[in-house]
Amino acid sequence: MENKKNSPVKKQDGDNMKKMVSIILTMVLIAGTISLMACGSSEEVENDQAATEEEESSHEETEETSSQSEWWSDVPVYAGAKEIQKGSWAIPADDGEFSKVTWKYYECSDSAAKVSAYYKDEMPEEDWNETFWMESQDTSWGYYYKNNQEDGAMVWVSTDGNKTIIAVMRGGQ
Repeated sequence: MENKKNSPVKKQDGDNMKKMVSIILTMVLIAGTISLMACGSSEEVENDQAATEEEESSHEETEETSSQSEWWSDVPVYAGAKEIQKGSWAIPADDGEFSKVTWKYYECSDSAAKVSAYYKDEMPEEDWNETFWMESQDTSWGYYYKNNQEDGAMVWVSTDGNKTIIAVMRGGQ
């Protein structure tokens, strides 16, 4: 009788779950950070945002290499969405975990429902497989994978006043 406890299928399911949990926890931390940033005075936020935009625009062309843009070329960007923040990190790879993670925040004036529907339609067009999609009153989010689960992406859509905020995170080996 075969021992199913150590089968490759169970290990792969466990690795997938570790990846999803890591991405979900990261997104929760990022969402919390955004919430805390939103608590500052509007003057502070405007000054910080202007300084950040100036700094990003002066470094934007040199920071994003062609390999980084190619890496994001399979992640659709909602038409009319304006990129408001981005970041990335790389760590030594552990078995089954992403070693490179990049995220981008966008905002637009269309409804969150319309933006969510766009990503649900367009991610599969770029060969992303949907693992799950969840919706609550204020937030929708989903997780996708591709390339034999070597790459993963999370899309998070929420509203902030009259704006829709889109967070997209992409991880890979």
